[in-house]
Amino acid sequence: MNAPSYIRPPGSNGLVGIQSAERWDEGIGSQLLAAAKTELECDRLALSVLAGNEVGVEFYERWGFDRVEERTVELSGVEHREYRYEKAI
Repeated sequence: MNAPSYIRPPGSNGLVGIQSAERWDEGIGSQLLAAAKTELECDRLALSVLAGNEVGVEFYERWGFDRVEERTVELSGVEHREYRYEKAI
């Protein structure tokens, strides 16, 4: 199954998504972050990841992102803890 993975163009809020565990460990996230560093016209990357997504949290922290905020978000009527990360590029 192909999971949605995409980056919006410069000047908009970037959005990257790899939602299927079947696609983890294929290097997709690393490729997207590497492309974002070279292709996007910005000096910082910011992202959010659900706190319960231990694989995602570990991935972004391994890439050197700093956790700058923890908040509660509502998705489909259910509240979740979410971490916000930032990194200078």
